[in-house]
Amino acid sequence: MERLLAMQRIQRQNDILQQFHMKLRADTDPEPVTNYLYQAKIIDEYALEEILSMQTRRNKNKALLIKLRKVEDPNAFSEFVNGLEKEQPHLACILLKEEKSRLYKLEKELVTVKTERLLVLETEKEELKTTCKSLEEQLQFWPRTLQDSNLERSGYDERSGAAALSVNEGDNIREPLTSLENGDLETPLFDNSTRGQSQGMGQGQRSRPSTRLRNEFTKTKEYHFRQVRDFDEGVIHYLGLNAGVSKWRNPARVPSSGVKVTYCDGEGREDPENILEYFNPVNSYTRSGWCLDLGKYYSLRLTDYTLRQRGSNSKNFLQNFKIQGRLNDDDEWSLLNRHYKVNWKLREWSYYGKSGDKIKPVPCKTKTWSVEGELKAHRQFQIVQLRDSMPAGAPQMSLAGIELYGVLSVPDFD
Repeated sequence: MERLLAMQRIQRQNDILQQFHMKLRADTDPEPVTNYLYQAKIIDEYALEEILSMQTRRNKNKALLIKLRKVEDPNAFSEFVNGLEKEQPHLACILLKEEKSRLYKLEKELVTVKTERLLVLETEKEELKTTCKSLEEQLQFWPRTLQDSNLERSGYDERSGAAALSVNEGDNIREPLTSLENGDLETPLFDNSTRGQSQGMGQGQRSRPSTRLRNEFTKTKEYHFRQVRDFDEGVIHYLGLNAGVSKWRNPARVPSSGVKVTYCDGEGREDPENILEYFNPVNSYTRSGWCLDLGKYYSLRLTDYTLRQRGSNSKNFLQNFKIQGRLNDDDEWSLLNRHYKVNWKLREWSYYGKSGDKIKPVPCKTKTWSVEGELKAHRQFQIVQLRDSMPAGAPQMSLAGIELYGVLSVPDFD
């Protein structure tokens, strides 16, 4: 570190000598200054003889300045100024003023950098406090069994189109709901006249109870879905897998699931159910917003949510919007979060979809937000445009995916 500072000092002083090279070459009396530098052991005997052997004063000064800039001694500049002070103090004064000026500028730059760094650290500190507070508030709603459980999953299997879920013995998270009273297979909740076609169900896999049994449930289970990466197998992924016992299907396109997606005012372009397409993103467009209903058998205490934008036309990307939730149809909407001027340009591109068969992965951008404050259970969610921030003639909003995370309450049939 000391050597680095010394080299920076030498470079700064050599820049000063270069700046006043012409004046020093013309005005300096070379012989007394050269002898002084030799006595101060800045230059050696050979350099002394070489400088004084020059025929003219200008050439002597030129050789002196060249030798001086090649010397890797942090005291060379100071000794040169001391040599000038005895015979030509006006030249020494010029050099000292310039060095003082440069040191002052350097000090200001260091103060600015220090101030900016302190502001960044203070901001990071406040963000960390907010995050810790939010986590503390969320933890009081999580059962201890959920905190200690450890879900092992292998992810989405593109070859079979199913999600292979592996749950440790004793875990109580994201496992399929089963009927233990009846040994026969019941009709799956997401079964839409496709029984036996689900590649994700193995032989002997128990599915979820029939509609008759579902109407009789009195208890619920809670599964916690934590967000680690964007679209990291959250609630939508879980519902699309029929609680892990079926090949993934868009839950909004399976009538028996109870999941519904509509445009808030009933008007839009493309299918609003596109926003639940997990692996092959497709845009949908509207000026009002999207309403998502998880169905009457589910409620969610939302902690995080991820939105996805497809394509390069950023004019349609969501920028000024809010997300709201409610438990029942007759309840008032509760504000969960509000966003202004979301900058998607800073987000990196991710690619979704399968390669081959003339199908190429499409570029998308994703962004995740957390919900702060008290966590309340909701069954319905909506993403709506902020009217006070929507200029006249604004383009339609686009959305190509949504994933939800939090504590999901589901019927307990055990």
